[in-house]
Amino acid sequence: TKEYYPEQVGQGLEVDMKGSIMYLGNRNEETFLKEAKFLAQGRFVATGSDCGHLFIWNKSSGDVVRKIRADAHVVNGLAPHPHLPLIVTCGIDSDVKVLDLGDVEFRPARSS
Repeated sequence: TKEYYPEQVGQGLEVDMKGSIMYLGNRNEETFLKEAKFLAQGRFVATGSDCGHLFIWNKSSGDVVRKIRADAHVVNGLAPHPHLPLIVTCGIDSDVKVLDLGDVEFRPARSS
């Protein structure tokens, strides 16, 4: 198993010796990752995070293409619409959110 250090978080794609791909940037320290989903005919990977964001990566490059605030605390559930660029998220907040992802041809997120 390859180890990752805090300075590496958010640097994108890592490939271990067996060819498995790891997507970096999200954080699950207080809770465990409950699910990850493919979006847009499998071109993207999405999951929630303990920081309250929904993360979307380009499946092939590992680039974070969207980071969306989706909960005040933790995003631990998500369900993409099968045909539209919509995703439902839930977390510790008392509400469920329907997010419009807009352009399904996601562009790389800009560094802040």
